[in-house]
This record gives sequence, structure tokens and C-alpha cells, in this order.
Amino acid sequence: LCDSVSGSSRSKAHGVQSWPLQCLLDIGVSYTEIFGCYHSLSESEERETVGGVAANNRVKNVSNIAEILKIWVTAASSSSRSWSSGMAMVLRDESSHESLRGDAASMAQLASAVSSGGLGPRIDAYKASLEGLIGGHDAEEIELLIRDLSETEEAIKKML
Repeated sequence: LCDSVSGSSRSKAHGVQSWPLQCLLDIGVSYTEIFGCYHSLSESEERETVGGVAANNRVKNVSNIAEILKIWVTAASSSSRSWSSGMAMVLRDESSHESLRGDAASMAQLASAVSSGGLGPRIDAYKASLEGLIGGHDAEEIELLIRDLSETEEAIKKML
């Protein structure tokens, strides 16, 4: 999966197009898997490049990840009104996520990603990596991306 995601994302000039993401979701790939692949690809590119990834590539990678997060949170927020404490049992058994469909599945996946302690620190790391680029890259673009990540993070906190 990560190889196919890599090919499609790198063929776009900037940002994730929602139709490839929708295709992956339509065939049953979870937001958690998609996010994990983009995160792994970004980390892999960072490790493989001597001296780190060029600023424009890092911005592109984080922009792709931020777009996935926004779409994920939007889908999850559609079901947040019906989210109840009874769903906590679903979070303990990730295999049960497969039986959930649509927005309920996205909410369960998001809640699981947050409760595992992995999503919040990753968002913070993306913001920190961008803050280090402000002097040498388009500051306005980076500040907008940091704001998008912060708003997504706040939306997640309000939902859960």
C-alpha cells in the first residue's frame, strides 16, 4: 500500500487530491493505514536524504499529511454527535473497526489513534519541523500549514 500511495502522492505538484484518498477509503483502506503510510514515507525520505529533506519537500510532505488529517477529522466529526461512551469498547478491539462503516469507522480510528498516544505527538512533530523552516522558506505558506495543523488538533480535542 505504501508504494502505491507514494507513487500517487509524488505525481501531484502539491497537496493530496481527495479523489485518490477516496478511492483508497472506498476499497476498505482505513484512515489509520493511510496516515501511517504517509507518515512512514515522510520519515523514510527524511532518513534517506543526507542532511535532511529539502525544505520544499518537507513542506509538501507535511501538507499531504495535514490534508489527510483534515479529511479524516471531517469524516469523524460527522459521527461525533452520535459518539457515545459505549463506543469505548470498540476502541479496545481494533479488529472490530472493520465492522464499522463510514463516519463511525473514521471516528473509531481517530479515537484509537489519539488514545494510543501516537497522533498528538506526531502532529506536534510536524509543526516543529515546519517552524524550523520559517527562515528559509515561504513563511506565509508554513504559517498557514502550522495553523491548519493546530486547528485540526483542536478539532480532535473537541471531539474526543
